[in-house]
Amino acid sequence: AGIILTNDHVIRGAAEIHVVLADGRQVDAEVIGSDSDNDLAVLKVQAKSPLPAAKLGTSADLMIGERVIAIGSPLGLKKTVTVGVVSAIGRTFKADGKTYNDFVQTDASINPGNSGGPLLNIDGEVIGINSAIIASAQGIGFAIPADKVRRIMGELTRFGKLRPAWVGIVVQPLTSQIAERLGWDRNYGALVTASETGSPAEPHVKPGDIVASVGNSQVEDAEDFEVRMRAYPAKAAIGLTLFRAAQMV
Repeated sequence: AGIILTNDHVIRGAAEIHVVLADGRQVDAEVIGSDSDNDLAVLKVQAKSPLPAAKLGTSADLMIGERVIAIGSPLGLKKTVTVGVVSAIGRTFKADGKTYNDFVQTDASINPGNSGGPLLNIDGEVIGINSAIIASAQGIGFAIPADKVRRIMGELTRFGKLRPAWVGIVVQPLTSQIAERLGWDRNYGALVTASETGSPAEPHVKPGDIVASVGNSQVEDAEDFEVRMRAYPAKAAIGLTLFRAAQMV
């Protein structure tokens, strides 16, 4: 259908965007939508004939140690294939002064030029979009997981931007003194200070609660919680694990 996924940082600030196909054809592309918080962009190209497409798989069943394959043009070397494993899932990291959340970490070799390229499982399904590396390290790369890509792509395709979910939870950093007073013996979490009136959170989340996890991954701190909330589109169902009165709820 001419829909192409890439990274926001690949096309950010571009006056014109050209896509080169595998057979050497160059076609112009328009931006359907882009989201910098998740580093994802959706492009559209017009082709005279149908284009082959990679199958977007699922990242929900990824396992640590699972074999993965990265394809891209690192440092201009076209159609380069590298192989590695899933090193971690649900990873949070910082790059260019921003915090990115819920990424797949891999040791498959990723370099400048791999951005926007696919991370595949052994069945050839796209389970991530390669996005970033830690330049001072070796074998630490990150990809946007396929399930997150699918959700954001749907929003960008329909509305041109990501409409963040309104949850209505106000949080602050959780200090060790407050955690001890509340009986929380972990070194992560975000302290709830208020639930906004009329918000989805108001009937369920109380001041003094500690947000321990969103979905299936723990919340490191208040900043991490805010980043995670911005990643959910409007009307998404968001599962929270809370610590209240010395027990999980």
